[in-house]
Amino acid sequence: MDEITRQVSRARRRLLAFQFVQFLSRTLLVTLLLTVMALAVPKIWSVDFGGPLWTWGWIVGAAVVSLVIGVGVTYWRGKTTIEVALEIDHRFGLKERVSSSLALTRAERDAGAGAALVRDATRRVSRVEINEKFPWRIRWPELSPLLLILGVVALLTIPDAENVAQTSAPTTVEVRRQIHKVAERASEKFKRQRKQLAERNLKE
Repeated sequence: MDEITRQVSRARRRLLAFQFVQFLSRTLLVTLLLTVMALAVPKIWSVDFGGPLWTWGWIVGAAVVSLVIGVGVTYWRGKTTIEVALEIDHRFGLKERVSSSLALTRAERDAGAGAALVRDATRRVSRVEINEKFPWRIRWPELSPLLLILGVVALLTIPDAENVAQTSAPTTVEVRRQIHKVAERASEKFKRQRKQLAERNLKE
């Protein structure tokens, strides 16, 4: 019976991992699409929001939400032990020997027919390689979020529209500094002219 439980546990871990990748990729597809749209807004229009907090808030939020939903849905919709045993029977052609053995009560396993069923199921399931019928596989739909990840990386290299406007035009501080310099030069010139007029004893 221990061999049956061990093989079922191995198959269940593989099925849960594949389900997690499926749910995670679907959730990432949605959250990253929203992230790309949110990050593109400050790049196109000059808006009050934006900046590192806006950018990384969306990126981290998309990752956290996707992980939480992926783990939660996998736990909620994951296959039970009996369902995994039925899957082993189906994929290896064991004619429900494994699932029937797990469905027996302790008293039924100790009985003659139940004990014979468990021994036969144990002998057959010990010969199978779970990896052959439960392989690790990543399909193209699970890789689709990579395109949106590249879009997010590309948006990180583009400056915000507000920053572009600020770099192309002088800042208010610079304008005030230039005005102050011009006023000082004009004041000094006016003082020199008044001094020259005073020295010549001329009227203003």
